[in-house]
Amino acid sequence: MPIKYATSLRATSAAAFLIVGGSYSAHAANFVGNGGFQAPTLPTTPPRYCISLPCNEELSPASVPPWQSTVDIEIWTTGFLGVPAYEGNQFAEVNSTGAPPLFQVITGIPAGTPLTYSFAHRGRDGNDTVKLRITDLVTSVDFVNQDFTTGNSAWSLYTASSPFLASGNNLKFEFIPVFPTIGSGNLIDSVALTGDPPAVPGPSPLLGFGTMLGLSSRLRRRIKQSNS
Repeated sequence: MPIKYATSLRATSAAAFLIVGGSYSAHAANFVGNGGFQAPTLPTTPPRYCISLPCNEELSPASVPPWQSTVDIEIWTTGFLGVPAYEGNQFAEVNSTGAPPLFQVITGIPAGTPLTYSFAHRGRDGNDTVKLRITDLVTSVDFVNQDFTTGNSAWSLYTASSPFLASGNNLKFEFIPVFPTIGSGNLIDSVALTGDPPAVPGPSPLLGFGTMLGLSSRLRRRIKQSNS
């Protein structure tokens, strides 16, 4: 019997230590959906252009959620025209049928969340320029409005130099072709908008320590009683 109580004492003390702390936060989340353009997997059924890999395909925006556009969204598989994906097996070309923005609306980010963008960009036939704009859809404030120019010899990964704080409103996250404005160009992959939600208050350190001492004291008395 004393051994059982002694084991309970150790377990209870350990459990008490677990509740010690002031606050905690969830793991960093990527609020961009399908940022690597891995869905749907090519070739689709039935295929339109993509019969065998590597290939490209122009898909309706409904097939590539949550990305949106006013025209088809062009997806490439790794190795098409000699270009490897930066991440996974697929990526997108912003300049598809024409050159309207490629975007998605992001909802549900808690106000006060520090947000940092990142994405991989590559030119197709030379130096291509794309604008990343992140806009509050309630206030119309642009948190990010910046051009990025990359050659066609390799991918470049761009990351925000400093975070901005989420307002709690819906955000429009969009890529806008700057050059070329028609035809083909501006390959993108590995798109992310990451952030740690604000810390959630936890038990007081003093409360946790006091609980540990109180439980340990009671269990010691029970151990003494069982040994007497």
